[in-house]
Amino acid sequence: MHLIVTGIPASGKSTIARALAEKLGLEIWDKDDILEDLFNKKGVGDSQWRTLLSRTADEILQARVRQSESSVIVSWWRHPASAVQSGTPIDWLSELRGKVIEMNRICDPAGAVERFKSRTRLC
Repeated sequence: MHLIVTGIPASGKSTIARALAEKLGLEIWDKDDILEDLFNKKGVGDSQWRTLLSRTADEILQARVRQSESSVIVSWWRHPASAVQSGTPIDWLSELRGKVIEMNRICDPAGAVERFKSRTRLC
């Protein structure tokens, strides 16, 4: 089984995903963790640099999930109808083995904005 967790930035995706992964005994793959590791290793730059690191994080996330039999996968996923290239592409998710379940984390947008503003890295 793969449990895909989505929701707007700062909606609590990672928090709920970690709890679910522990409870279900599943690996967790969080794109934000991968991206943070890339920032730490390669540095923070302008928006073009952030986009490059974000796409790299997408590739790393995809490779790790494909090697996993079952997991909880966390990201802000790109809507297929979106003209914007923001978010993790979803085309590969349909190729995962086993049951795939999507969970959308819904929260108060004003609360998410406040949580996002309080983050130490906003880029």
